[in-house]
Amino acid sequence: MGAGWRPLFGNFRPLGFSFEWHDFTCADELDWARSFHPGSVELCLNLDGQATLRDAREVVEVRPRTSVFYVPGAPPLEAKRRAGEAHRFITVEFAREFLKQHLAAEACHLHPAVCAVVRRSSRHSTVAAPEPMSATLLQLVESLRHCPVFKPAQAMWFRCKALELAAQTFFRPSEGELLCTRQQRTACERAARVREILSGRLAAPPSLEELGRRVGCSPFHLSRQ
Repeated sequence: MGAGWRPLFGNFRPLGFSFEWHDFTCADELDWARSFHPGSVELCLNLDGQATLRDAREVVEVRPRTSVFYVPGAPPLEAKRRAGEAHRFITVEFAREFLKQHLAAEACHLHPAVCAVVRRSSRHSTVAAPEPMSATLLQLVESLRHCPVFKPAQAMWFRCKALELAAQTFFRPSEGELLCTRQQRTACERAARVREILSGRLAAPPSLEELGRRVGCSPFHLSRQ
């Protein structure tokens, strides 16, 4: 990818985590899986461009403004980036020992795929369900691209951001999805659907009332969102 890839901070082997920025347009479909490290957990914060991830069970579509994490194992994951699209995303790679050091005490509350890595109970490839990125997460992505602290403090800052992202994405409440999380996810999904509708009708955009009917909420509620 040449200049379309650059490391932001970290080193997967000695530090246990790494941040990388990707910004490119590929003429042909890109085999994205070639960069994966077996035994790790990788988080993709996908701003632009569409991709697919395939494990032994299913194919997962990764859309713009979504986050998704995956565990490369056996059989190897298949991952493709679409041709002819602008792709902009950050990947955060977590080594098993880093996750074990910080998350082992709460392993029972982790997503099963992450828990299996921490406990080394499985080596299967797994892809989690993508989730819309919240405004908070989008702001965090922007700060990762433009680190706000001086160089001597960057190791501490990026380590904290790696743990913050793990806390936001790898844990699952034992009672199921929290109400506030479900409401936030629904709002993000609705907003993504509205953007999709509008992008296909820029010359004659539908009214707020029509948009509300199509995404299943009142025009007033939709305008607030």
